[in-house]
Amino acid sequence: MRLTTLFILLLPLFAGASNHTDSPLALMTDSQAMPDDFKNYFYHSEIPVLVYLNDKLLFEGDITMTEQGQVTLMRATNFDSTHYQKEEIRRWEKQLTQGIVLGKKQNNHPLGLMAAEYSLDTSALKLYSNNYDKEKIKSRYFDVPTDRAKNI
Repeated sequence: MRLTTLFILLLPLFAGASNHTDSPLALMTDSQAMPDDFKNYFYHSEIPVLVYLNDKLLFEGDITMTEQGQVTLMRATNFDSTHYQKEEIRRWEKQLTQGIVLGKKQNNHPLGLMAAEYSLDTSALKLYSNNYDKEKIKSRYFDVPTDRAKNI
């Protein structure tokens, strides 16, 4: 009796898991159970986002998104808190203006884009490049000053 009750209680959790696709957007939509009115608004409006590259703020901007996961930058709005040089920002801004698709990417992307994710909770577009590991390792260590005294 207890086993049957437990099975009946857990059945809805497993039933919904079998129809998910590999699309991160589909997983977000299924797990968040967005109302239809909100979906219509969300997928047909400009969304203000924080754009991160390798977990560091690249810029703030406005994007549009389709249900298939196509993300297009409409405009970049704020560069004040960025951790990147202007040239790097412009390259990513140009690429996002042309559009990207959420999810994992192939290794032959021109800017080295490996994955792109969107977080509805934080309104953040997170981009991960092939330099992600290098930047993480670099941020763990301090640089030794080159102009130090001879006896140190």
